[in-house]
Amino acid sequence: MATHKFNDVPVQGASQAEASDKLRYALVLTKHFKVNELKRLAEVVEREPSKVAFAKQALGL
Repeated sequence: MATHKFNDVPVQGASQAEASDKLRYALVLTKHFKVNELKRLAEVVEREPSKVAFAKQALGL
């Protein structure tokens, strides 16, 4: 699979280090999920807060 670089991706964070960490961890997800899986995950995160809360609890977050 080809790798593509995007230089102007804004990431919110309390500091540059936090934003960098968030981006690094998000990239881990892109390695392990297919596009349709990421799409569905994003839809759940945006529209179903109870499922997100349940997942956080199950993960101990």
